[in-house]
Amino acid sequence: MRNFRNWLLQLQYGYADQFDVQRASGLQRTCVVMALLTLSALVYFVPNATIEPNGVTLVIVTLALLVLSFAVIGLVQRGQLALGGQLLVAGVTIGILAAELPFGLQNGGIVSVALPLIMAGVLLDGRGLLITTLTLVGAGVLTELSVLTGLITPIPYPELRPIIVGGFALVGCAGVLWVFASSQQLVFERIARAVRDLRAGVSLTQALGNSSSEDELFAQAVEAVRDQFGYYHVQVYLIEPSSHLIVRRARTGSTLIGDDVERRIAPDDMTNPVAEAIRTRAPKRVTRRSPPERQSEFLGSTQTELLLPIRRGDQVLGVLDVHSTQPDAFLDVDAQSLESLAIQVAIALQNLRQTIALGTLQTERDRLGAQSIRLASEVERLNREAAGQTWTRHLQSRASDTIGFDWQNGHITPGTTYSPSLARAVEGTMAQVQQVDGGQVLSVPIMLRGQPFGAMEFRAAGSSPWSPRSIELARQIAGRLALSLENIRLFEQSQTTASREQTINQVAARLQGQTDLDQLLSIAADSMSQALGASRTSIQIKLLDQPSGIKESP
Repeated sequence: MRNFRNWLLQLQYGYADQFDVQRASGLQRTCVVMALLTLSALVYFVPNATIEPNGVTLVIVTLALLVLSFAVIGLVQRGQLALGGQLLVAGVTIGILAAELPFGLQNGGIVSVALPLIMAGVLLDGRGLLITTLTLVGAGVLTELSVLTGLITPIPYPELRPIIVGGFALVGCAGVLWVFASSQQLVFERIARAVRDLRAGVSLTQALGNSSSEDELFAQAVEAVRDQFGYYHVQVYLIEPSSHLIVRRARTGSTLIGDDVERRIAPDDMTNPVAEAIRTRAPKRVTRRSPPERQSEFLGSTQTELLLPIRRGDQVLGVLDVHSTQPDAFLDVDAQSLESLAIQVAIALQNLRQTIALGTLQTERDRLGAQSIRLASEVERLNREAAGQTWTRHLQSRASDTIGFDWQNGHITPGTTYSPSLARAVEGTMAQVQQVDGGQVLSVPIMLRGQPFGAMEFRAAGSSPWSPRSIELARQIAGRLALSLENIRLFEQSQTTASREQTINQVAARLQGQTDLDQLLSIAADSMSQALGASRTSIQIKLLDQPSGIKESP
């Protein structure tokens, strides 16, 4: 009996669309109202079936409508909402016409025809309403034509039948309209709640987006949830990365100082609902009827508590703990809204952490970049110094600190004197154009790895300046000349090194073949004099005096 009552009054099929849920609930309640009306009609029609005109037909139609009501409820419970509505309207239309046409739609019959019209308007779409209206109008017109032509002789109504039929029809119409009105009211309430949740979500998103730290984020989150939904108390717990303990980070009406900071929960606490929500990754609802150990987070006026995991994907970051003073708070719709807000808090928390991490990474990157610039500058300086020192040693090895040539009128002559313009070009490391003795002088430094080690000078007669193209050409030539000079230096250095190694090997070969000490020293003096180009070479071997404290061996 209990299962039948639940089947009759509660919607068991899970419709995905909320509007389908409302239509299914309204259709189910309409069938229940119609079943009650048909049962009441049977109480009147069955005793009078044999004496009232068309009484047997009325009993059959009433029983058919009763069966139809249960059949439509069965279709609704199986998810066939559209078929159930169409079947109900069609059955009621046929039943009303079958019961009232023999009387010619007089008096109460006209009122009863309004019932299928109202049902069609409530349960069907515009097309279904149009078909129902045309069916009723067509049946009424055909009935009246048949009466006028004498094909049908209307049966006179019994004395009380118009009042009873009209009363049942009015009650039926009122019942359908009541079902429709209650369904619409529920829809309006859901729309208003959805608008409230949307506004709360937008407000929470704006508040979280302006947070610059985790503490500020959680403080704004709990205040926004409390103010937007009007709950009694809201707090946030977070998993501490270092200890993995569950730590309270924010609560409404408190700044979390003193004892509040010490509110920590072990993740393996089997009785605490906060730890349970994190372990199961699912919302938990606690009421005053729950065991006392599960009411560990209750405040003085708390009647219902809802704990929502703050998670992003499979990762649980903490718990949003919401308290209400209402014993029946946090229904499914409220829980879904708060769960979406918990997800927003998780997203904001991860975004904030990523922003902080990116800021730290950017700071470290800037530090490394500045360090790289300093190192590159230092390397460049060392390269310049090395290039300068290398060429200084190379020129010294050639017994001259300056190498140069002058070209004039097709003749090349050595020139080792630095003119003032050449000196300024080397010191400034830039090409310079000056007017000297009525002519234009272009001085271009010869640079290697940023270090100048020479210069070129070009003279042109007349006062016309060197063009930028000529200056750039001179710079390019100076660059190529620097590379060629460096290659020549390296080649000469390699030859010098090879010659030195050959001389050393030759001297070593002459010394290794000797067996007499005096002969060895004589050949060594002769070989080294030749290798070094010395005019005199002395080699002395003498036993030096031993330092004090060192004794000779016996």
